[in-house]
Amino acid sequence: MKLNYHDHYHPSNDVVFSVMFGRRSLFCELVSAVTGDNVELDENPHSQASLREDDVQLNTNRFDTFARTKDKKIYTADMQRQYKQ
Repeated sequence: MKLNYHDHYHPSNDVVFSVMFGRRSLFCELVSAVTGDNVELDENPHSQASLREDDVQLNTNRFDTFARTKDKKIYTADMQRQYKQ
């Protein structure tokens, strides 16, 4: 895999993050590095995925990347540039 770098589209941009880690191999490596789990995906990651819930307070959950594993776990990876309580 070849990654090209451009100053305008650096990985701190959440769309670029989603494109990069929407690739199965990079997503697995990232989640494995963070969690220590051996991650084998059931399907390719979804980028900028959106899930809607019936609960009013959980109306919309948005993820930069989202994937299910073969052992039925769900992982998400999101680009954060600042902390919000």
